[in-house]
Amino acid sequence: METLNRWASWEESCPPASRLRRLAYRKNLLEVQKFEAVQLQSIVHVA
Repeated sequence: METLNRWASWEESCPPASRLRRLAYRKNLLEVQKFEAVQLQSIVHVA
């Protein structure tokens, strides 16, 4: 949750011109979090 708050404040300080790049960053962040969640689940499953 802390990460999301940091991203929200970072977003607000960004100029509108970088909106597209911002969306790409957020999408990548979500993909990474999803990947990490899957990795964690498989680790827990193996253990």
